[in-house]
Amino acid sequence: MARPRGLGFGGFLIGLGAGWMTFRYMTLTTQMWAWLMIIAGSAIVASAVVSYYKPGFNAGSLVSAVAGGLILSLVMTQGLGFVNFISDSGGVYPYSEEEVRNFDGGVAVSDVLFSTENVNGIVDVSTWSSNSYSINVTVIGKGTSESDALSMLGNVETDVSTFPVGGRLEIVLTIDVPRTLWKKATVNVEVKLPASATVDLDVSTTNGELRTTDLTGGDLYLTLTNGNMVIDDVTASTIHASTTNGNVQGTLEAEDVSARTTNGRITLEVPSQMSGSYDLSSTNGNIEVSVSPSQDVGFKVDLSVSNGVTSISLPDLDYTTNTAKHKVAETEGYSSMSVKIEVEASTTNGNVEVGS
Repeated sequence: MARPRGLGFGGFLIGLGAGWMTFRYMTLTTQMWAWLMIIAGSAIVASAVVSYYKPGFNAGSLVSAVAGGLILSLVMTQGLGFVNFISDSGGVYPYSEEEVRNFDGGVAVSDVLFSTENVNGIVDVSTWSSNSYSINVTVIGKGTSESDALSMLGNVETDVSTFPVGGRLEIVLTIDVPRTLWKKATVNVEVKLPASATVDLDVSTTNGELRTTDLTGGDLYLTLTNGNMVIDDVTASTIHASTTNGNVQGTLEAEDVSARTTNGRITLEVPSQMSGSYDLSSTNGNIEVSVSPSQDVGFKVDLSVSNGVTSISLPDLDYTTNTAKHKVAETEGYSSMSVKIEVEASTTNGNVEVGS
């Protein structure tokens, strides 16, 4: 008996659609990966049994098509994090050792630049009332034995250098981990800077989180791979934030904001106390911007989606484009407003919303 036409393609679409609806709201874990293998194995066994009792029906091709759709949807929703997960799952290290390294010093200037490039860990930057900086670095070494984990601590080198440049203090945290040993090390960084200073940041990390809290900044450059980013209670001149396989969220305000994510959401609250331009984009995620309208604040908004809808809930708007997938509007009398906020937001698969 010939295989019915369209059986394979139909199975592929079923797998792709079901996987998309399931995986886009999940983060892949070891337990989930185990369940996926159990389900896949059960499907293969079931198809073999069906083919045995009904030789004319090629169930294997249908299962293969569904599995192909599931795998494609998994890669689309989890991105490179899915590939990294499979890669990282090859190494199991049951033992770990931890070491905390402290760095601190005085700050006698009003401008501070902190920079670091981390691997496998959290970077948390906030402010405090002291006129000094404090950097706590927690190094976690993993291994197949206690001695292996302990020796791993010695392979992670950390150092802090300071450079007074004019009226600014530059603080550089160096983290050096041999590339072949990345999987065996986690480095978490907690930074405290003076609340009285204007802070510049150039921070990146991989496979962790990046948090900036309660600071007044100049130029903030924040880069993250495989993790969530939180920017909370931050006012700055420039904020450039990008992440993959994670969300960007927080309460912030700046003259120039750029936020990018792949496979994640952008959720921002803008107090609307200063003029600013917000350029936001996501792939496979919603974008939500909450603002605070008043008679002194004007908004210029350009929202677009490929697969989803756009919505604006702001008063007194004039629309030049108003479709489900694309909206362009600005507040009546925008040019005369004392505070002007521009929002340009786009996503491929998701919704975009701006409102109060």
